Amino acid sequence: MNLTFINPALLWILPVSLLPIIIHLFFQQKPKLIKFSYLKFILLATKTVQPRKKLLEWLLLLLRCLILFLLCLAFTRPVGFFGTYGGKKNQQIVLLLDVSYSMSYSESGRTRLMEAKNITDKLLDALLPTGKSATKVLNKQISIVTFSDRINEFTKFTNDINSLKKFLATVEQTYYTTNLISAVSFAYDTFQELPAGERTIIVISDNAKHILPEEKKDIKTLIPDYDSSVRLVFIPAAGTDICDNTSINKLEISGKVLRFTSEIENFSSIRTNWSISMFKDNKRTYDNLLTIQPFSKLNYEFAYTENIEEVLTGKLQLQEDSLTTDDIYYFVHQPEKDINVLIIDGDPKLGGVNRESYYLESALRGETVEKNSGFSVTICSPEEFEKKDIIRYDVLIFCNVEKVAEIETKEEQMLIFFLGDKVSPEDYPDWLRENIHGRQKGEFRIGSIDKNSAVLSKFDEFETDKIKFSEVYELGDIDSNVIMRLNNDMPLLIEKKFESKEIFIFGSSADRDWTNFPAKTFYPYFVRALCKYMSKTTTDKDSFTAGETVRYNFEGRVRNADVILPEGTGVEPAKVIYGAGGDEIEFSKTDYPGIYLLRYELSGRQSKRYFSVNADRSKSESDTTLIKPDRLKEFFTRAYLLILENDSSLSRKVVNIIEGEELTKNFLLFALLFLGMELLVAYKSK
Repeated sequence: MNLTFINPALLWILPVSLLPIIIHLFFQQKPKLIKFSYLKFILLATKTVQPRKKLLEWLLLLLRCLILFLLCLAFTRPVGFFGTYGGKKNQQIVLLLDVSYSMSYSESGRTRLMEAKNITDKLLDALLPTGKSATKVLNKQISIVTFSDRINEFTKFTNDINSLKKFLATVEQTYYTTNLISAVSFAYDTFQELPAGERTIIVISDNAKHILPEEKKDIKTLIPDYDSSVRLVFIPAAGTDICDNTSINKLEISGKVLRFTSEIENFSSIRTNWSISMFKDNKRTYDNLLTIQPFSKLNYEFAYTENIEEVLTGKLQLQEDSLTTDDIYYFVHQPEKDINVLIIDGDPKLGGVNRESYYLESALRGETVEKNSGFSVTICSPEEFEKKDIIRYDVLIFCNVEKVAEIETKEEQMLIFFLGDKVSPEDYPDWLRENIHGRQKGEFRIGSIDKNSAVLSKFDEFETDKIKFSEVYELGDIDSNVIMRLNNDMPLLIEKKFESKEIFIFGSSADRDWTNFPAKTFYPYFVRALCKYMSKTTTDKDSFTAGETVRYNFEGRVRNADVILPEGTGVEPAKVIYGAGGDEIEFSKTDYPGIYLLRYELSGRQSKRYFSVNADRSKSESDTTLIKPDRLKEFFTRAYLLILENDSSLSRKVVNIIEGEELTKNFLLFALLFLGMELLVAYKSK
């Protein structure tokens, strides 16, 4: 018989079994001296009774030692392997091999994936011996499954060690996160396709705490085919529990003068002094040194002053550490284009601060230089408006305009209406007139702002209780959404759509004739937010995570689309989906971080677009701290779950666990048997 232990660390308690002997030797009672006049019968009793009593005492001592010895062994969870390999029938084994990007963590020059592949190779040799022992593996079927946040690749169940090792040699690192639940669920699904047998799932991973979801959920809801009789064996490929890693979690680029805002997190227990660099087109353009406290995040900002007129591509890079994947964040930034705003001033007066559009223009231009304000503002009268080429404007703002005719707008061109004393609703189109009712005088304040609307998402950063209105138009909410209400619950700002038009209507004036609103700090944000929201000048997404499908929509016909992979490593065709209103380009081979170049022909013209791909930082993959065994046992409730150390006896332990029987119950039964014998002998010895 070959004996191994699931909890070998508890073997150190075996000396406890010698406790009865120690007590016997050191705590014996000294004999009392009693004087007798005649010792004949005492000597006779000593010769006949004493040997029997001594025998019972030593037997009692032996039984007590055996009871403690068996109890100590039971705590170590012994597994006994009897006879030769292949003692059981239909052994079905799934080897789950983690290839997520945390497995690229390097220790002593070797990544954890290298170690995991080495462990898998040794297990194959032990479970499927060749040569004279080849007949002993006929009852085993093994499948290797590589997983990350998806099932990457897998083999069919087989006992052909050569095909399994050939597959193992092709396993490569991915840049995806970890989802152990989907991998275990896949293993259970594959078992359903096989006849009944002894089933084992062996997970070879870094055993980091991110392999399980943080929230506690019922295992049956996550894995419908969950079977607690299936053995779960976890083998950590991590050599240490120390997490020596710092990560760039996210990066945002904003402003005319580019401002880089990054979140950097230190997962280690020591303070780190780390260098950070920015590369533009593989040329270093920025360097600095950071100090990051243990287990903390740092929001780091810097400005890039070089004038950018074309697309900016590059990467932000930290000093290299044990996990290099999250040290780099690739970016693509499209230059911000001004929002073209046309203000139609219905009451220009004598110009200057008296004109209706003065406060609107001031709010849009702000205190910055005009070319850096983000808005290109043009002002005209209603008469001039009739001659304007309005197609080139993103936003049309009507201020206290008396009459409004039907407006032919382009798609994505938005209309904003500020009312006033010149407005004549009966001279407005029906789709406007139905929402503009009579004027009301009084003292009104802002009562509420819709928190669920994305239009004014940051309104709570401003004081609105001191904004007053002396006169307003009563607005109807026909076919519209109410964004702002007055304190009497009357709508103040509504949003509506009519045909291709998307419209905002504000129930008061744009100047200070009816309100003190233009003098409040909320006003510039209010005007800018409306224009930015309505203009829809935000570009399509330029940043993706590894494995995410890239999609771009175009107005027109697309032909000959392909993608140049990062560092020019290859060219892959992109899928074109044809549609009635325009075509869509779809590309799914975003497996590696870097800068990709999409090339395509749009309506007969050659075009290109850059986009970046990064490893997903949103799921704590960068934190490689080992998961606690209790967390695994709590999650996989009632399962036969083992966590083995990666040592020289690992292969033997796995074979014994799969081929052998756990003897814990047997040892406990023997301990109870000896306990009964001990009670009987103790009774006889009295």
